[in-house]
Amino acid sequence: MRALGAATAATVLLAVWATAGAVHPVDLRHPRPVSAVVHHIEHAGLETVLYEFGGDSVTTLEYLGQLRGELSWVNWTDCPAVTHVGGFAVSGATTAGVLTGFAPVAGAEVLVIMAGTNDTRQGIPWSISSLYLGLIVQASGLPADRVILSAIPPSDTVPGAALAYNAAASELAAASGWLYVDPWPAVRTEAGAWTPDASYDGAHPTGAVQAVTGAILRDAIWSAVHPKSLVDVTPDAERVSSGSGS
Repeated sequence: MRALGAATAATVLLAVWATAGAVHPVDLRHPRPVSAVVHHIEHAGLETVLYEFGGDSVTTLEYLGQLRGELSWVNWTDCPAVTHVGGFAVSGATTAGVLTGFAPVAGAEVLVIMAGTNDTRQGIPWSISSLYLGLIVQASGLPADRVILSAIPPSDTVPGAALAYNAAASELAAASGWLYVDPWPAVRTEAGAWTPDASYDGAHPTGAVQAVTGAILRDAIWSAVHPKSLVDVTPDAERVSSGSGS
């Protein structure tokens, strides 16, 4: 398995922060280049990486007919380097629900799964969740090295369950050959809850946090197809911030 946590996956992002300052609300007509993959592709002449997703309300692009805008990490990934081509994500979806609604999208080169929050809230055993995660990957038809399993976000309701789920998910990714990405360490307490001001309701991240999450996942998506193309930049860890607002 290739594990990509925030300390590694955010290296390029943090280098950009050092000169660009704090993340501001995204203009979705012209997404802000918060990751250096944008700069890289513009100078390397490489084609855009297309990805699909499976998830719940942290991922979904709309809720009750309203666009989620900056509150979906997906909207922070789209740029000249990386673009989503669709997927399945609805509020309240468990891993079983994602499997039921998911259908592979033509042209997708990478699959990103961020699912399981609702499994932990409902007390669904890991043995069941892991089964459905495997079936989602199988349904995509993509090879293992093109699959990204993301850690689920912190939880103020079931923090211990979220931590346990992520630990098991990391092991599953290792056994399956998937890329495991944890974009949440900077906004997660040791107990598994949200740090102050990182969530607006104890379950969902603010727009500022989603901006960082999207950029970390964007780098991971790009790296899944071009594993040796990103320049290694040493970040200033103190610049990791949850931001504010939503």
